[in-house]
Amino acid sequence: MHGQFHAARVIVDLPVFIRAVAQRGHRARAVPGPQRAQRLFALAERFGLPVLTFVDTPGAYPGVAAEEGGQARAIAETMLAMARLTVPVIATVIGEGGSGGALALAVADRVLMQENATYSVISPEGCAAILWRDAAFAPQAAEALRPTASQLLELGVVERVIAEPRGGAQNNPKDAAAELSKALRETLAELDELQPQERRALRRERFRLLGQFTEPMLATVLNSIPSLKVTRSAQAPEAEQDSAPPQES
Repeated sequence: MHGQFHAARVIVDLPVFIRAVAQRGHRARAVPGPQRAQRLFALAERFGLPVLTFVDTPGAYPGVAAEEGGQARAIAETMLAMARLTVPVIATVIGEGGSGGALALAVADRVLMQENATYSVISPEGCAAILWRDAAFAPQAAEALRPTASQLLELGVVERVIAEPRGGAQNNPKDAAAELSKALRETLAELDELQPQERRALRRERFRLLGQFTEPMLATVLNSIPSLKVTRSAQAPEAEQDSAPPQES
């Protein structure tokens, strides 16, 4: 039977992190969010407890002050701490999973998503601002990012989509929590069958394989975006013309 650490949800310093700390009957000393998350990971590793994270964040703040404050390093160190764990790690995206803030809490053996959640490396608005210099192109960016639970399951980015009540989890929190609990228990039972070192090795391999180029994956992505549908036959004439040897005069 697994023990439990209770979390205190307090946003401090880097707003993408949930401050979590084991409760020991006294007031915790103020520590920046990433360090407190890392401390909780260390406690879980020490006592052999699984780590369950719940992701709901728009992402890290993309400002100069945040970077000067060490935001990138904090995210990287948190990801490294999760990668080193030998206990079971399950991350669940329960709302908006955006950018480095989400990734910092999702270096897990299994990543689950609630049915209406989203998960992407950048927000559609941020992507549009970079690619098109105009946030009005956010719908096109969202189409290319493929951030929905069903799309990410197809791409292999997440392992399971958790059903929500009609209209969303907010309409029936009790039923939504029951579905989430069921998914977590089943996934945890699966991970408990693995040896600690094997679990860590498989977790690292999981992330090495993400984004690996394959022809089927390219076809899946291109076919999902009407504006990017290009067939090999359409590309061939131009390619052949470019590669053809010069004619002798």
